[in-house]
Amino acid sequence: MKTIVGVNSFVKRQTKESGKTYSKKMTFEEIAQHASKQIKNKKYKKGYREGVILVSVEKKIIHNFICPIIKIDENTKLTTATTSIISISPS
Repeated sequence: MKTIVGVNSFVKRQTKESGKTYSKKMTFEEIAQHASKQIKNKKYKKGYREGVILVSVEKKIIHNFICPIIKIDENTKLTTATTSIISISPS
């Protein structure tokens, strides 16, 4: 069976400006090629729903990916700040 990994619109929205995981240097096509290789080598696991898989990235290229999501647990220190907005109406 030939494995084909494509790049769809869901994937193409993952850019630096999107706030989602993105790659600093790799093109979507290069990522798809890497995913195909990893799938062929059985380097994946089931995803959050049927039809979705999570493909492992080789350590030698993992530095190319940025994930802006941060895991928060009971030891995470959160801070808050308030600001005032002053509105001046023209007379």
